[in-house]
Amino acid sequence: GTYTIGSGGNYSSFNEALDSLHTFGVSGPVIFNVLSGTYTEQIEIGSITDGVSAANTITFQSQSGTAADVTLTYASTSSSYNWVVRLDGADYITFKNMSLSATGASYARVFDLSGDADNNTITNNILTGKSTTSYYTDYAIINSSNASVDNILISGNTFINGGTGVYMWGVSSTTLSQNTEVTNNTFTDQGYYAVYLRDQDSPVISDNIITSSDGSLDYGIYAYGCDKGLEIKKNRISGISNGVGIQLEYCDGTSVSTGLIANNFIQVAGTSYANGIVLNYSNYQNIYHNSVNIPASSTTSRAFFYDNSGGNINVKNNIFAVPGGGYAYYIGTPSAIASSDNNDLYTTGNYVARWGSNNLMDLSALQSAGGMDANSVSVNPRFTSDTDLHTTTTWLDSLGTPLATVTDDIDGDSRDAAYPDIGADEFTAVGTPLSGTYTIGSGGNYSSFNEALDSLHTFGVSGPVIFNVLSGTYTEQ
Repeated sequence: GTYTIGSGGNYSSFNEALDSLHTFGVSGPVIFNVLSGTYTEQIEIGSITDGVSAANTITFQSQSGTAADVTLTYASTSSSYNWVVRLDGADYITFKNMSLSATGASYARVFDLSGDADNNTITNNILTGKSTTSYYTDYAIINSSNASVDNILISGNTFINGGTGVYMWGVSSTTLSQNTEVTNNTFTDQGYYAVYLRDQDSPVISDNIITSSDGSLDYGIYAYGCDKGLEIKKNRISGISNGVGIQLEYCDGTSVSTGLIANNFIQVAGTSYANGIVLNYSNYQNIYHNSVNIPASSTTSRAFFYDNSGGNINVKNNIFAVPGGGYAYYIGTPSAIASSDNNDLYTTGNYVARWGSNNLMDLSALQSAGGMDANSVSVNPRFTSDTDLHTTTTWLDSLGTPLATVTDDIDGDSRDAAYPDIGADEFTAVGTPLSGTYTIGSGGNYSSFNEALDSLHTFGVSGPVIFNVLSGTYTEQ
């Protein structure tokens, strides 16, 4: 049944409620409604062997339903007890609609999962860690290190600070954790990783917003040894400086269970090392319908980078844009690319691509070198802004190829079944290419030279264009 935690409730504290759970077990589903207030406690939930099941779950939630009304906080001082909440072999536990914060100076995990803690849910909470740029797991907001943790759902939470937002590392490359889902969360100002998954079977990372106000975040999403049906889709990543939006290492799908990176917005700034999507030593991955923007000036930036070994990589319907200069497409191992087409490969740099050991100046050179990308283009995608990667440019409209595994876009809009758009957004093009004679000046088609140029850059031309300029003085650069 339902119980209350707090002054005047059934239990005065979380730990008092846990004492009852561990002593008596459960005979049905249990909900603990937590009364508004601040609770300074460290709690550890071990295996509750009496009665807990998929039907008899245990939920801790704010009574009001508002996360800010209940704060559970603790300052850990030891690496051996580094958590606010620890699930050690505990199953079917849910934490919902609360604020949890770790305030330790050197040890600041909010959740620690170990001992085969399975079928747990962390949802709609505000989770706050230490402000740091360290990658040490002592500062991971949700941590599971070298542990078999299956069927965990991390959804709808707000992550603030922490070295890493979600750090989940399975037992080994041969003993993978199953069915980890990280969905619909907002990650703000993590110091190193927003999401780090390792040794996972078919994890899903989707619909998350990842931002960094100071650019200190190094990796938006990092997956290592995540095999079979890995899915990374509909994430919006921005604010990384000199880092990587999404990186895969040793992630192996199969011919029947292929990994999918699709419908992501990725913006990475930085002038020395800025990469959108990076893959190494990976097999059977489909890179479909992503929009990548690297706006800063750097000759070493790469919107898409496949480096070493691996194979059966398919790259289709992506926008890889480097308006600050650098490589749109950098393939260190050409044999790894099984197919590549219907992409927009755009850069203002000297080389649009690298194929093996060769720098290639333009799209035609890439087509010759790789024998692929026959239907790809190289145009400025005209994103709404550096971080908002929607577009309405006619030059990408309906130029994709239909893909059975991607039937909608980043916003949930349906893809055109026959002629989808290139990039993460399915859009309606605005305007048409210019052709013919136009006037510039008061009462003309365009009031100024710059207004005319905006149309040229946005829509391009489909025939010869003449701008007749009306008599007058134009003070413009």
